[in-house]
Amino acid sequence: MTEAAVSARGSPLLRRVGLEHEFRVSAANGEAVDFRGLINGLRLGQPNLDPADPNAFRLPSGAAVTCDGREAEIALPPITVAPGFTREVRSRAESERVALAARLAPGFEIEGVSTHISVSVPNGLARDVCRLYAHTFAPQMMLMLDRRDSPGLLVRPRPGRVELGGEYITGGALSAATLFAVGSVLACERALRGHEASMPPSMAVALEPARARFGWYVDRRAFGGDLYAEGRSALLTDIDDRHLTAQELLELAWEAARRALGQLADAQERADTASTVTGAVPLPCEGLVQDRAARDHLQALPQSAYGAATQTRRRPMAEIAPVMLTWDVCAFVVLDRPQARTCFAVVPGQQLAGVLHDLDAGHLDRTITAFLHRPPSGSRPASIADIDRPRLYDELGPRLALVAAEYGPDGRPVAPIELLAGRAA
Repeated sequence: MTEAAVSARGSPLLRRVGLEHEFRVSAANGEAVDFRGLINGLRLGQPNLDPADPNAFRLPSGAAVTCDGREAEIALPPITVAPGFTREVRSRAESERVALAARLAPGFEIEGVSTHISVSVPNGLARDVCRLYAHTFAPQMMLMLDRRDSPGLLVRPRPGRVELGGEYITGGALSAATLFAVGSVLACERALRGHEASMPPSMAVALEPARARFGWYVDRRAFGGDLYAEGRSALLTDIDDRHLTAQELLELAWEAARRALGQLADAQERADTASTVTGAVPLPCEGLVQDRAARDHLQALPQSAYGAATQTRRRPMAEIAPVMLTWDVCAFVVLDRPQARTCFAVVPGQQLAGVLHDLDAGHLDRTITAFLHRPPSGSRPASIADIDRPRLYDELGPRLALVAAEYGPDGRPVAPIELLAGRAA
């Protein structure tokens, strides 16, 4: 069968970060409302671009709005980890929150309930990184993320990424927690790869299985005392029976995370996070007040590649439109109307920006034209494993075959079709 590789800018080595914010929706009388009954009437954007999430709408901004049970969820498009990335996370998160609130009918309100930060890791490492993370960086991440009344931290391996779930935060606290999350995950990855890495001590911790998805739940009392009530002064014990304060551990963890970040963050990002670590800025559990004027922190942002990808493109040889936009894989239908010939371009998510740049510049016209003029041979991607670089195919096949396997309750990868059917929930 014939397929064609598409040469485009982009590197599979790019580190990415994702953010999901979940919201409780309430009516004017204060009663909670099931967002599943509202989402289809909000004119949000393009539906059906995520085969594993039938509720998701991809917005022109690149973010996705969906439902998590009764709650509303905003998922930012993947953001490349490079100097200034935490300011982009913060600004995009606030912009999307304001936009979602404005779409609701008068009297409806949203209240943030949780934050989930995802950090990309090489395939096959997520589970080991999570296990190490739960024993080394979990208490410090809990202090950076959670409030005094929060329950605890979720540490979950996802396909090609580590997910850390905790309290809803915004503003400067979100920026600091995001930088800490990325640096600490990178430190764990380096340690597992055998690279010299500064690491905080492994702690004596009572881990619990995470609910809903495979992973670990770290309760606020998993280290003996009540971490959120005691804050920086909490006394924790490592596996060598040494006693350290939470503040000592926070400083050790930040040093490890800072080293692992290398040049991926700028001086201002580092200084802002260091202020939280040292106590110049309070932790969320110390009564952090959210930004009084969050809109003041909004910055002009370039369009996300995931937002640009929602547009139908008209090139001299064909019309090109998205049929799938996910963290891992993006796919487009390519239609040559005069020839009544169709093919599909399938792109790794990490390389989406480069492919769109080259497509819009005309650099890919010759390759696509040549493919469209070949007799169809029935080529199609068999699985997500085939999507190691941008390629053209005659057929796409079931989109669920291009969705990475999630971990089932027993920790083994489960086919997406089974998860969607609820057989592995």
